[in-house]
Amino acid sequence: MNATVLAALVAFAVALVLTPLMAALARRLGVLDRPGGRKRHSRATPYLGGVAIVAGVAAGLAAGGVAARFGVVLAAAGAVFLVGLADDVFEAPVWVRLLVETGAAVAVVAGGVRATFLVGTPWVTIPLTVVWILAITNAFNFLDNMDGLSAGVAAIASGMFFLVCVETGQPVPAVALAATGAAALGFLPWNFKPARVFMGDAGALTLGFLIATLSVSMTFYNYGSTMLPLLAPVLVLAIPIFDTASVFWIRAREGRSIFSGDRKHFSHRLVDLGMSERTAVVTIWLAAAAIGLGATLLKDLSWPGGAVLLAQASGVFAIIVVMERAGTRGD
Repeated sequence: MNATVLAALVAFAVALVLTPLMAALARRLGVLDRPGGRKRHSRATPYLGGVAIVAGVAAGLAAGGVAARFGVVLAAAGAVFLVGLADDVFEAPVWVRLLVETGAAVAVVAGGVRATFLVGTPWVTIPLTVVWILAITNAFNFLDNMDGLSAGVAAIASGMFFLVCVETGQPVPAVALAATGAAALGFLPWNFKPARVFMGDAGALTLGFLIATLSVSMTFYNYGSTMLPLLAPVLVLAIPIFDTASVFWIRAREGRSIFSGDRKHFSHRLVDLGMSERTAVVTIWLAAAAIGLGATLLKDLSWPGGAVLLAQASGVFAIIVVMERAGTRGD
């Protein structure tokens, strides 16, 4: 059996089977997300779904025979997973999470995973790579604000990056991305509304870290082509980036800490327009897929074609902004 297919099947099966078991364990241990305040769910919901996701990814990488190739990445992801798990169980301070995430990102960069941006200067590429990993890691955590949202977008993003790997002949990251996306899909049936289990920070942070790191380990640019493919990661991850940037802007404009929790996320704003939570989540999935699919074509496009594709992606967000403003004004 093809290594990629095997990795995906094992990751999916492990996550699918282990998720309800972890939910039962979380209930027994009292590791629950209780309703109240800004939280929308009406009953206490178990955490520890992230344990099943991470176990699925690890099993998939082992089955696909690439675990050793990602030793540093897996060790760093393990640290992120543990601090996320500690937050789910004990509510770790934000600064502790950021410190561990930064250390994990630095470790990955020191291990040789580094975005060059066609610039060979380490003092430029190293901090940019660390910032990218931190930003995407936390973007997926912020996106985990509605049933099925973060897991679905993680699966879509992994799928888009997987397509790029297949089209450009990068089998090793393709296997890792297949395992990551499949583990998220295996968890999703238990997490889509009404969620029976949450992934928690252990799942959201680790998924974000893995996707960010794998996107850096890939090659997007080939000499002789335009530099448009360098924009592919930004487009594939445009939805998590948009959600984080927009909610930070709203909080800063209101004079609140950018890390303060609220119901101002992209998904919440769609619900405020009159959508059901399921419809809002599916709408965001579709937007992520529409923009991400275009990103897979950048390597084949000339500058005029790339400009059209970027304009199309911008148009998706323009529609979203118009909808939100119209809903706010009651037009």
